Amino acid sequence: MFQKKTDQTTSLENADSAGQQLLSDMFQEQHELQNVDTLLRNAIITGKANRVKTLLRQTDNRYDAYVEAHIQANKDIIQIISVKENEEIEIPDNNLISRVLNVLQQRINNVFIAASVGIYREGGVKTLLQSYGLPGTIRDKRGCSLLHYMAETLNEDGSPVWSYGDIKDYLDTGEYYINAVDYKGQTVLHTLAGHQQISKKVNWNEKDQLLEDVWFAMAEMFIKKGCNPTLRNHRGISPVDIAVDKGATKLSYILRKVKYFIS
Repeated sequence: MFQKKTDQTTSLENADSAGQQLLSDMFQEQHELQNVDTLLRNAIITGKANRVKTLLRQTDNRYDAYVEAHIQANKDIIQIISVKENEEIEIPDNNLISRVLNVLQQRINNVFIAASVGIYREGGVKTLLQSYGLPGTIRDKRGCSLLHYMAETLNEDGSPVWSYGDIKDYLDTGEYYINAVDYKGQTVLHTLAGHQQISKKVNWNEKDQLLEDVWFAMAEMFIKKGCNPTLRNHRGISPVDIAVDKGATKLSYILRKVKYFIS
């Protein structure tokens, strides 16, 4: 009787082991499929045509690849995906434009969500732009660029959510229009000039400093990259006008100084 129970236990253990192996195989197969689709998407984003051809043979998910090729506006790869072994294949095209626009808008939204909380490197703005194949010149629904987000999004203490190091890295290595304007015609300097002038110290760039000094330092960074303080918004107002109205003494000084040399 004891032996019979042992056999039954062994049988159950074997069945359990087989079930676990089956689940493991299923997860592995799913993981490999996801990897292929991820590799295919990256190949499309980076424009590696031969790599795309190879990976297409390993996946049935050609429609998502087709959508990605349209997002990247790569005609050569669109043609590669549309043709298989010199024979035209049917690619579902129902609502294709809507699908492309929705995916593209969601990716742009994801970038600006990261920008709004100052996440730049791992999983943030820099990584997302690269993984999505998006240009740094994207704008949100208000027409704001990533530069505007650097200047306008604040922590509870009033300091920028973007760190000095991340702003510098983006300005040194990223893609952007330094004089980009939102739908009100305002540059990043208009945004900086519009901040309330509070006599309060915050920690930014690894040191305690007054908020006015922070806005001055940020403006200096943008000006050095070519941001023009003489540009006026749609109401005819310049960053200098706003800075003077807000009582931003230091900021208005540097804006006036640069304006003088430009004029």
